[in-house]
Amino acid sequence: MEKGSGVEVALGDVKGFAVHPKTDCPHVKVEQINATHKLLDTLKGMILPGVCKDCKSQEENWICLVCNGVFCSRYVKGHMSEHNQATDHEIALSFTDGSIWCYSCESYITSTPLTMLQIKFSSIKFPDGDDSSALKDLTDTFEKSLKI
Repeated sequence: MEKGSGVEVALGDVKGFAVHPKTDCPHVKVEQINATHKLLDTLKGMILPGVCKDCKSQEENWICLVCNGVFCSRYVKGHMSEHNQATDHEIALSFTDGSIWCYSCESYITSTPLTMLQIKFSSIKFPDGDDSSALKDLTDTFEKSLKI
């Protein structure tokens, strides 16, 4: 599948575009995911979407999964893109929707470790959401396998 690929979809008269995240991004590092899991544990009391380090925006921010810096999206002032260009830190998680972007692959990405990170993020962003025991068991099993 091409990087950043998607497909046009239609539901009745409504048309849209579905993005297919890349599942084989070579830039994801387990140690970065582990560090971000730990950081998310400390963010439980933080009001999302955080604050951009550069412009102090609280709109549509991303967290760098390499250094854990928080920067605004390309739709605000583009500080996360600038951070990537200056540092080559490739992977970032959106505080808006929990999606994960790889700048080197130029694509949204997904994998089992990233999905577990997104689940943890979602439980922080939506603390009153469904905290089913099956999800907790899955998260516990995965975290033990990574020795988080």
